[in-house]
Amino acid sequence: MDKVIGASKKVMLLCIFTCILLSSKNSIGQVNIIPIRTDVAGFGTWTDASITGTTYLQLIAAAGASKTFTPTMDFTPYTTITLDFKARTFGGVNATKNTITVSISTDGATWTTIGTRTPANTTLTAMTQFSLSAYNISSTVRIRFETLNADGSVGAGIDDIDIKGTAPAGPTITLSTTTLSGFTYPFGSGPSAEQTFTCAGTNLTTDITLTPPTDYEISLSSGSGFVASPSTLTLTQSAGTVAATTIFVRLKAGLAVANYNAELITASSTGATNKTVSCSGNVSGPVITVTPTTLTTFNYVVGNGPSSELTFTVSGVGLSADIILTPPTNYEISLSSGSGFITSPSTIALTPSATNTVATTTIYMCV
Repeated sequence: MDKVIGASKKVMLLCIFTCILLSSKNSIGQVNIIPIRTDVAGFGTWTDASITGTTYLQLIAAAGASKTFTPTMDFTPYTTITLDFKARTFGGVNATKNTITVSISTDGATWTTIGTRTPANTTLTAMTQFSLSAYNISSTVRIRFETLNADGSVGAGIDDIDIKGTAPAGPTITLSTTTLSGFTYPFGSGPSAEQTFTCAGTNLTTDITLTPPTDYEISLSSGSGFVASPSTLTLTQSAGTVAATTIFVRLKAGLAVANYNAELITASSTGATNKTVSCSGNVSGPVITVTPTTLTTFNYVVGNGPSSELTFTVSGVGLSADIILTPPTNYEISLSSGSGFITSPSTIALTPSATNTVATTTIYMCV
């Protein structure tokens, strides 16, 4: 009958798989500390003594001679450490002889019994889970399974020995956004207005380093302290944490007229996935503004010219040279009312300031 039940293990897989799905929420966040032992053969890192069987481990030797030992495990990185396994009776139902004793050692020599489990029948059934979390201070843990009262024909079978722990979350960097756009200024008038994002970190082992791209600057303060590549900013971690910190960003001054798109600010820390903020903007070319763009009603009686004056304004930004005003044929222009008028081919030059701008300037015109 034992052989028949042992062969039925494959038939039971669908049921077992369904049970695992139904209970999977209990192991969310846990990982296997060592591979699940699912068979007798193929687990060379385990130590077996008087173990028989082919598809599951049979512990039936008399006087507790049947034992299996896990390999040495490091529990120190883990929390919520658990032990699960399945068991069945072998050779008959006898609570004393079927009982499995589970012990633990942190030095390989001294063993402490952490409990017993007694299967009720010949069906491999999940035993009540053991908690091993109290042993996460040790890097040399081994677990032993044995049937102390087996008699050579009656004992127990075990399978699917599963030791899990919750691994600590790795270093993580969090940014409030991944994109900043709309940085702009007229040529010669940089830097741009500032924009911001926040940077934070958890479970860090080193500080966060923020590296600006080629054409942008970053700072921890508005209006000052900006650094450009290859300089960096450092956010110092404390107990593995960097609180959300505001980073100020601007398109740096002195750039040529062009678009400066998809340039990446990179946040990095050892062991963490780099996070980036993509910056896009432009430096605009010269812009001249004339208001209004049409003047009419110039007139005078023959012999009594010139006409009355009309005015318009001129301004400019992003300039790399003077604005040249050229009057049309038959008209005169001046920077002053009542005097200083010039006619074609003479011109008036408006010279940009140090910021490459010409402030709004009134131009007087008559015919």
